[in-house]
Amino acid sequence: MSIFALKTNTKLSKGFTLIELLLVSGMSAILFGLIIFSLMGFRNTSSQQSNTASLVSDIKSQQFKAMMGETEGRTDSDNYGIYFYPDRYVLFHGSTFNSDDPTNFTVDLPEDLAIASTTLTDNKVIFEKLSGEILGFVPGADSVTVKALNVNKDIVISLNRYGVITQINL
Repeated sequence: MSIFALKTNTKLSKGFTLIELLLVSGMSAILFGLIIFSLMGFRNTSSQQSNTASLVSDIKSQQFKAMMGETEGRTDSDNYGIYFYPDRYVLFHGSTFNSDDPTNFTVDLPEDLAIASTTLTDNKVIFEKLSGEILGFVPGADSVTVKALNVNKDIVISLNRYGVITQINL
């Protein structure tokens, strides 16, 4: 018998068995599911922090406009403020909030975020022109609670009498 005859007659197993393929596929699916689940939590937390940062930025911007005596095309400088609704907040100018004022700018909150509560007087904060202090500040009436609905977490933003954000409880 020749060497070639021996090689052609022996059965060499090449490839994987069905059980091995199913086992590897199952483990891959479980790993993929865990990764997706982990990334969704990261995405939700990231979204909540980003939207909270936008609110904080708008608060600081309104205070800055008041301090700089911004006129926005009007003849005189004015106070600036923010009025809080459960699903949005409104940037306005003046010593009082008028919901019908066409110069108001409304910022809608995304579906996963809501203004849960405020301790602010009449759900608004008004920054006094040139000083930036909170008009009619009352101790204890100084915070806004934002609820992240997708992660069931409350974020508390506190201000002092000078309009400075003293705490952001993420």
